[in-house]
Amino acid sequence: MTFLAPAFLVAGAAVAGAIVLLHFLARRRPRPAVLPTARFVPDRPARWPSRAPRPTDWLLLASRVLAIVSIATAFAGPIREPDRAPTRRIVLVDRSRGVGDEQAMRDSVLAVVREGDVLVPFDTAAHVIAAGTRDSSAVLARSESPASLSAALIVAERVAATLRDRADSVELIMVSPFALESWDAATPALRRRWAGRMRLINLPLASGDSTPLRVDVREPLSDPVSAAAAPFAARGDAHARIARGTPSAEDSVWARASGNVLVHWPRSRSTDSLTSQGIVVADRVLVAPLVRRPLDAGDAQIVARFADGSPAIVERAHGQGCVRDVAFDFPARGDVSLRESARRVVAIAARPCEGRQTQRTLAAAQLSALRGTGGLLVTAAVPRTARARSAATSWLLIAGAVLLLVELGVRRRTSAT
Repeated sequence: MTFLAPAFLVAGAAVAGAIVLLHFLARRRPRPAVLPTARFVPDRPARWPSRAPRPTDWLLLASRVLAIVSIATAFAGPIREPDRAPTRRIVLVDRSRGVGDEQAMRDSVLAVVREGDVLVPFDTAAHVIAAGTRDSSAVLARSESPASLSAALIVAERVAATLRDRADSVELIMVSPFALESWDAATPALRRRWAGRMRLINLPLASGDSTPLRVDVREPLSDPVSAAAAPFAARGDAHARIARGTPSAEDSVWARASGNVLVHWPRSRSTDSLTSQGIVVADRVLVAPLVRRPLDAGDAQIVARFADGSPAIVERAHGQGCVRDVAFDFPARGDVSLRESARRVVAIAARPCEGRQTQRTLAAAQLSALRGTGGLLVTAAVPRTARARSAATSWLLIAGAVLLLVELGVRRRTSAT
C-alpha cells in the first residue's frame, strides 16, 4: 500500500495528537472550601481547567481521533502497490502485409512470449493484448495493411508507462520482417525516445511484385499524362492502363481478371482553370499549377493527398486487380508533365495494387538505429501515468462522516449531563 499525498497523513496525525492532548485538560469542579462570606459564592457551579491524570470522555476522544484519521487517510490517496518483477517485456509483433510467412510469425511469438508479457500486434495501427498465456498469439493474423514502426513505438512507450510500478526494467522485443515501407520520417525521433536497447527478431519478407513498371496510355504524346508516362510506355505486356476518358467494359474486365491496375485519369476541359496545388504521394511532392476536380473517396484507400489533406488519388479493389481514380490533371501547356516529379507521380499512380508492390527490407543503418545501444529500459526513467484513487478513498470518507455524526451525538449527551 502506498499513498499519493502522504503529507495528509502527517497533518492528520498532528491534529489527532492535539485532540488527545486537549482531552488531558478537564474542566472539573474544584474541591469544596470554607468561604469567609457567602457573597463570594457564584450563582452556578464553578469549574476550572486542570490537568487530568488520564483522558476523559473516552468515547468522545475515540470518535474524534478516528474521524480525523479516516479523513486524513482518504485525502492521502491510498493505492495498493502491485507486485514488482525484475523485468517485464513488451513484444511488438508485425502482422502487416510485409510478413511473408504467417506461421513463422506465430512460431516466433510463441518462442518469446511468456506469462506477464504485453503483446502488441501492429500494422498501420497497434493494439495491446494481455499476453497472460502462451496461446495469446492465436489472435494474431496477417493483415493486408502496411506496417508502421512509428505507431508501434508510440504504443510501446505508453505501455512502458503502465509497467513503471510493476517492474524494475522493461525489455522491448520486435518481431517483424522490417520492410522498408514501415519506416517513415517520424520513426528515428520516436526510437530515440526509448532509452534502451531493442531486441529484433527477423521474419521472412513477402516477395511482392518485382516486375518493372509498364504502363499503357492510349493517347498521343501531346497529351500531358501520356508525355509524363512515356518512360514506362508499353502495350501488350503492360500491367497498368491509364484511361483518359470513361473506362470501357473491356478495361474493367482486363483489370478484374488479370490483377492489373486500371487508372481512371479524366482529361480536363479547355474551360477548366488552373490552380497552384501541392500533391504528396509516398515520399514524393509535386507542386505545380494543376486542374483539380472533386473526388469522392468513400471507403477507398487513399494513395495520394493534396496539400490541404483532400484525397488526390484513391484505390478500390476490383476483382483480382484494382481501379485508381485521379482527382487532378496536368496542364496541357507548359513543362509540368516533363518534370521528374510528375513522372514519379505517374509511376506511383500506376504502381501495382496494394499488397503486390516490391518489398524491400530496411538498410543496415536503419536496423542499427532501430536496435539501439545500451541495456534494458529502467522504469525509474519512465514518466509515471496518472493513477486513479482506489475505492478505499470513498469508504474512508464515509467512515469519517459517520464518526463525526457519532462525535456530535456523544458531545451533546455529555453536555446534557
